[in-house]
Amino acid sequence: MHLIRNLKIILISAFVGAFGLVAFSSSLWINTPFPPSEQTDNFVAVDGELPANQNLADKNGRFKQFEYQIRYTSIKDKTSLENEILKLTDSFERNYLLALLGKRNGDFQKSYNLLLELTGSSPGYLPYYDELVDLANITGNLNSLREKIYKTKELSKNYY
Repeated sequence: MHLIRNLKIILISAFVGAFGLVAFSSSLWINTPFPPSEQTDNFVAVDGELPANQNLADKNGRFKQFEYQIRYTSIKDKTSLENEILKLTDSFERNYLLALLGKRNGDFQKSYNLLLELTGSSPGYLPYYDELVDLANITGNLNSLREKIYKTKELSKNYY
């Protein structure tokens, strides 16, 4: 009787410990950035349609791969990466990635200017706005960006 009670306590403790370990490791797994090949498209369409300039036509995911590479990996040959980015047909994707690459290289003003040129088309890719504001802050252009946004806000149907 005493042995059975101790065995129950040990089994329950082991079960609770194993469950806690699984729960902890899965929470770490969820917060880990995966390369684009392992991610799914998490774009939300408004009224069933994508914004016209949110180009997902790059069906092989090259845009996402380039973005992941620029953000999370070491780049050994920046010139060849830039040449590959320049081959992209979509001007938003090309300029956005070139701006990210320039930011990583420390060319903040050039990167800011590249992103600023895209504001007129109101890009539907939300990380663009994070980068734009970050670069405006770094270059000291927050006030000029604010003015530009107020001038073009009435013309845009996307109020990001």
